[in-house]
Amino acid sequence: MTPHQITSAHRMRLKGRSDSDIAAQLGITRQRVHQLLGKRPAKPPKVKPPRETVAPSDFSAALRGWRTSRGLSQSQAARLLCVTTHTVASWEQGVNGCSLAGAMLKLMDLLPE
Repeated sequence: MTPHQITSAHRMRLKGRSDSDIAAQLGITRQRVHQLLGKRPAKPPKVKPPRETVAPSDFSAALRGWRTSRGLSQSQAARLLCVTTHTVASWEQGVNGCSLAGAMLKLMDLLPE
């Protein structure tokens, strides 16, 4: 390989091209690309931002209060929240926690009365 081809291979890798694409473009094997450029660096692990936490009892009370203040049945509330009636009932009883409770509380405020 010429120095120009090696430089081209480095540029292609920096642009995110796969080693197979680089090999095909330069007319060499993928193994040769690995020999020249080394293995690709490992991608850093994705870090999820921490979720806003709401105590289950606070969420249960807020959901029931929101529903009753609007005069909604559990099935009507379920339809508005795009979940099943069973899910609304279990949230209100605190049986199942809601992993997105903070987001749900904010969304409930946005729904029409």
